[in-house]
Amino acid sequence: MNPQVIRNLKYSPSFIAEILYSFIEGARRIDERGAKFELIYLVVPFVMDDILRGKLSRSNASSTFQTVFLKDDEIKEKLFFINDKVQYSKSVTNYGLIYLSSICETIIDSFILNGSTLEKSSITNDYKKEFLKASYNLGIIFAKEGYVNVLLKSKVTNL
Repeated sequence: MNPQVIRNLKYSPSFIAEILYSFIEGARRIDERGAKFELIYLVVPFVMDDILRGKLSRSNASSTFQTVFLKDDEIKEKLFFINDKVQYSKSVTNYGLIYLSSICETIIDSFILNGSTLEKSSITNDYKKEFLKASYNLGIIFAKEGYVNVLLKSKVTNL
């Protein structure tokens, strides 16, 4: 199978759109303006990494960037590679964002906000729920932390 085909299956625009929607809703829980637009490009690298996703899906609304990402050496090591992953996931994020805008009213300015609710997909399983919970919790953590601190602590420069 062609690597491009595999990437398109794993990172399908509809799946990425659901992940982005969940992230925005998590951020909206803390800040009614939604998520800072620049942070949308960090969602896919964080949520698609198995170790980071596992940690995020086990976190809760009271978790912070410090407690989730900076207390564990293995997690801190994963953050070292996030900058490179952001560069390679931009197009996937853009396709997901376009898809999300086509199925749900999405308000994009300096913040990104879901203007309407997304219809729940009939196909849900524990595997998919883990991704959505991780992205929701990531939205909460990023909104609490503030976008400048998130960018500084994650050392991302490829936006």
